[in-house]
Parts: sequence; structure tokens; C-alpha cells
Amino acid sequence: MKSPVSSVLRQRVCARTIFWAAILFLLCGLVPGVVISGATESVVSHYDLHFHLLLKENRLEAEALMKVRNDSQEPVSEIPFLLYRLFDVIEVTDDRGVVLPFNQTVVKFSDEKSLQVSLVSVRLSPPLSPGKAVAVRLKYAGSLWGYPEVMAYVRDRIDENYSLLRPDSLAYPILARASFQSWMAAHRSQFTYRVETEVPAGYVVVCGGRPVETKRTADTATFVFESYRPTWRIDVAAAKFKVIEDAGRKIRVFAIPGDEGEGQRILAAAQKSFRFYSELFGEAGDFPGYSIIEVPEGWGSQASDFYILQTAAAFRDKGRTSELYHEIAHSWNVRVKSGIQRCRYFDEAFASYFQGLAIKEFEGEEAFQKYMTRLRDRFLQSYERDEKNGSTPIADYWREERGENSYTKGAWSLFVLHQVVGDSVFRSLVSGFLREFRTREADFEGFQGFAEKAAEKNLDRFFKEWIFGAESSRLLREKLDAGKIAERYR
Repeated sequence: MKSPVSSVLRQRVCARTIFWAAILFLLCGLVPGVVISGATESVVSHYDLHFHLLLKENRLEAEALMKVRNDSQEPVSEIPFLLYRLFDVIEVTDDRGVVLPFNQTVVKFSDEKSLQVSLVSVRLSPPLSPGKAVAVRLKYAGSLWGYPEVMAYVRDRIDENYSLLRPDSLAYPILARASFQSWMAAHRSQFTYRVETEVPAGYVVVCGGRPVETKRTADTATFVFESYRPTWRIDVAAAKFKVIEDAGRKIRVFAIPGDEGEGQRILAAAQKSFRFYSELFGEAGDFPGYSIIEVPEGWGSQASDFYILQTAAAFRDKGRTSELYHEIAHSWNVRVKSGIQRCRYFDEAFASYFQGLAIKEFEGEEAFQKYMTRLRDRFLQSYERDEKNGSTPIADYWREERGENSYTKGAWSLFVLHQVVGDSVFRSLVSGFLREFRTREADFEGFQGFAEKAAEKNLDRFFKEWIFGAESSRLLREKLDAGKIAERYR
């Protein structure tokens, strides 16, 4: 999955937004089983959310039924939830309607004083035993105006023009304490969800999940979505979208009124990139579909499983169409062992290089070379800022959360490998690797073994210098041509 703030980082925003952008990049890479300071004793394993958007009043009425599981070794008697600062909790019960005592206060994050949140502490009686689960239902209501004073892109709101609900604005309860560390730790767990959103007639709601049904009355419409698979975030947008879709490819574009023409262009780009990757590497497996959702300018482009929120500027800019190639490429990712995933190699390095191949196919060799040069230059800039970006092997990125380098140096490693083994072998290698590790977990040793078998040659020096060592950083600093670098390994 792409970093949820990769496009935000390209915008000219305040330093505080860049700080939070980097933080949310780390959130994207967290996975279950990784211990992080600030973690709570419990996690949410399923959300059942009901949103009623009162657009003229700029407010919502909501209900969140959450399945909470105690993952600690001790009984848990109190569960902390974070909500947006202007939301008022009306009632807390279990799934049988039994009232649970709670306390709600507006507090500052202990380690980020500029961020105010509602802290809702729910008491359990009896305490929740280790390994057991309990259902907690929160009813709440209020206005949402985002956090632009802290994170300039978080302009989430409930409005007649455009409404957006994201975890970035705490639009739904997050099980965490009132600290940045705890909020970050909460994103290491994954959950399933079901979301129902009621809006006035004439509005369209879109979510990253699978559309289940739409219930309509004379005055309202309720859109129901369910998660395709366990995930770490829920995004819900509502507007008078113009929907452009290709039912055969399951690709849907949700354009702000007036941008339908751009929506048609983006749909065509998504279709051709999907066809290109399918022809290159085979079918994407169980592809559920893909949604491209336009959001107002300045609200931040983000992406997760099978969807992207794309700002209006990016949506309308033909020069940024290749960003979509990157997102579509994620449909050809493999499963990765816990921990290794945080290297971001098997998702972001692959998607970044696949994006380059699509640019080469649709825009030509010169555009491809310029793209790869930009990636190399971005890596060298990160190297200059911090030498550890150059001295840390790709296989060790997870130890220091340096996975952002997989977008750049990681993509170059695949570029060089492509030159070493040749085009036909590279295609066969990648397509076979994607099939083999679609259902079982990959790691770097497994990738080397698979590559050597496909290429019928020893690639030990390549993997020592590019994956398990850092000699490759010197080669990139010398700005050698990929073909010239490849001669070292032939």
C-alpha cells in the first residue's frame, strides 16, 4: 500500500504538516505482532459504523459498535478511545444494551501539545480476561472541522459541498491513549468493518470497501460497505459525485461535479495500466475492484487497499497520471512475513518500478529514464540528509523504519536486476514470484532463491550489494547507468 501521505509531501505545506506526514508514513507500515511503545492492552478487531450526515447543520450523528479483544496477559478494566475534539459521546453500552460507565474529557496529546482530542474512557465490569472479547457501542454526535492547525491537509468536515471522514481526523473511535505514541501503536492492528452512511437524496457516498447495498427513500439514501479484507483504516466520502465506471474491470471513478471529463481520462488510464500489468505479469488474482475518489484541493492524497483519495489538482493534472499507475500496480503485491513488511520493499519498491515500466510503455523510453533518475536523486537527497539511509541495507529497513527508501533505492534494485537477467526472464521471474507468494509469505531469502532459479544463475553478489548490503548506495552516488551497474553481476 502507498504511503498515505506521499502526495502530501509533494505539496508546499507548513513544516508541521511535513512532520505529521512523516509520522503517518510510519503508521502505514505497522503490522500486527510488532511491539511499539505506547500500545494499549486491547485492540479493535471489527467495526460496525453507522453515520447520519446532517449536511445543512454541518454535523453528524453516529454509532460505533466495536469488537474489542484483550491481547494482554492481564485483565483489562478500562478501555480508552480517541474521538474528534468536538464530538460528544451520548451513550456507551454493550451489544445487549447494558449501559457501560464512561468519562469523556477534551485533552492534549501528552507528546504533541498542539493536538486536542476527546478521550473517552469506558469502564468494564467485570474486567475483560486475556484473550477474550467484548462488544462496546458508542453513540456520539457533533461537528467536524479537521485539524488544519496541526496537519494542514486534514480538512475533513461535514458539508453540503463535500464531506470526508478519516482516521486522521478521528471521525470514528480509535482505541488508544491520548499520546502520539499510543495513536501510532493503535494502527499496528488490523480489523474488518461494515459502514452504513445516510445522506440526503442526490448525494453519493463512497468508501474503500466493497459496496453491499444502497437503501433509498424519498428524502435519503443509505450506502452500505464492507471491508474486502482486514485493513488499518476506514475512509468515507460524500458529495454529489459523478460516477464513471467500467463494470467489466470493476474500476470506478468518483469525480467532483465539473470534473467528469478528467474522470473519463483517469478511468482510461486505470484501464490501460491494469491491462498492461495483466499482460506483463498475469492476472492480479482475486481483484475486487478499484475506486478513485477525488477530494478537494489541499485535503491530501492518500491510498489504501483497492482505493485512492486523490486531490483535485492531481486529479486534473495530466502530468500526474502516472501516480495512478503506481496505485493500480499494488494489485500485484505479494504476502510478506511480519516485520519484513515494514521494509516496504515487496509493496512499494515493486509498485514504484512497475510504475516506471508503465511510463515506458505509455510515454516512451525518455520519460522512463527521467522517472528513474528522479527516484535515484530522491534517494541521494535522503542519503545527504542522513548517512544511515545509505549505509542501511534494504533488508534491514524495518529495524529503523527507513522503508521510504524502498520507493527509490528499492525500485532501482529491481531496475538493475531487470538489466542483469534480461527482459523475458525478468517478466517470468516476477510473474512467477507473484503467483508463488500470493497466498504464502515472502522474505528476502525466498526472493533470492526464486530469482536464481528463474534466471538459472548465481545472483549472490547482486543480493549482497543491493539487498543484504549497502555497496549499492555507492554505485548510485556515482550515478552509473543501470546497464553499466548490471555488468558487475553478469
